[in-house]
Order: sequence, then C-alpha cells, then structure tokens
Amino acid sequence: MADDDSTVEVGRYEWERIVRRCVLPQPVKSVAAHVAQYANRDGSHIYPGVARLSAVTQLSERSVRDALETLRQLALLTRTRKGSSLGRQALTDEHKLTYPADLERRVHLLDPDETPASAACDPSCQHDRSPARLAAVRRRSAKEHRHLTTGTPAGDSRTPAPHDRNTGRSCTPPPKDQPRPASNQRETSDEDVSTERDDSLLAQLIRIDEAASRRRPA
Repeated sequence: MADDDSTVEVGRYEWERIVRRCVLPQPVKSVAAHVAQYANRDGSHIYPGVARLSAVTQLSERSVRDALETLRQLALLTRTRKGSSLGRQALTDEHKLTYPADLERRVHLLDPDETPASAACDPSCQHDRSPARLAAVRRRSAKEHRHLTTGTPAGDSRTPAPHDRNTGRSCTPPPKDQPRPASNQRETSDEDVSTERDDSLLAQLIRIDEAASRRRPA
C-alpha cells in the first residue's frame, strides 16, 4: 500500500535492513532501531511516546523529538495520528514504517553488502549532505551574499567597487593623476573663522581712524 507516488509502507524487518544501510547521526540511528521494535510485523501501530523512547535510548526528550522529526523528513516514518496532552488520558503520536523511492537522494546509503568502504561519500552521491552538493550550496550562497552586499550580479566575477557602509553608495576612487588632499590638512575651525573676522574688523577700524585724522584741521 502506498501513501503517494514516492512513499511506500514496508514491514518491520525490511525497514530495519533499509535503515541499517542509512548513514545517520547516532541518536537518529538509535531511535530508529528502538522505534522498529514497537512496530507490528507490517510496520504499523507505533506509539511508544517520547518519554518512553527517552528512557530506553538514554537520550534526552529533545534529542528523541529531533530524531523522530529527522526520520519523518526522510519519509522513513509517517505519522498516522497526532498525539495530544489534553484531557485525562494523554495520547502519543502514532507512526508507521515507510520509505521513499528516492531515499538515495535524501541520505547516504551503504552498498547492499554493507562494506566499510561504502560508508564514505563519493562524487556520485546526490543526497543533501554529500560533499559535492554542500560545496555547490556554499558557492551559491557566497555569490548571493556578494550580490546583496555589493550589488554585483551573482554571475559577475568582476571585483565590485567598495561601498559606503552608511549610505550604501559605491565609492569610486579618484583618478590616479588627481592629487589627493594631504592627510594632515585640517578643516577650518570655528576659532579660525572668528580670528579672521576680528582681524577684518580691526583693519576696518584703522582705516576709519586714518580717514578721520586726514579730515581734522591742522
């Protein structure tokens, strides 16, 4: 029986063989092994609850929840009933064992003989955590980051012009033949302006006094 076109239900023993080949974090592998023990032969009616799984796996309840979520995202588990903590009798989530037709694209798998050499990824791996796909994601993220921070198109390999952090505008450097202002040249301060104004007023008073002296009778 199939849930949809890509996920099918499997019996407990076949599911255990499939999961045994999956390269997964140890907490996820441990929860998966214990979840299968609570399943019927056809892989249905799994409802041990997070607290019970935490006790038997010696993992925290948060780790158990994360592991169950990982198995659901990989379509290795399908939730058939949502639990509830309301009322006098709490209900746990109920799951069934499934697997997706594209499992090799979701997680790394050992070869059918489960040889140690097959535990490492190779260039042919297509799952999300394969080195080739992670490298491609990092390159794409770097291009998008450069586009957002410098305005350079994602496919443009040219060196972007520097930007002003305050205004976001590009800062085009002056031509090489244009002299730059001396770094030690200070701007005119208020004190300098006041001094120039006083000197001008003094010169004006001197000129007025000289003009008055010339008009006085000898």
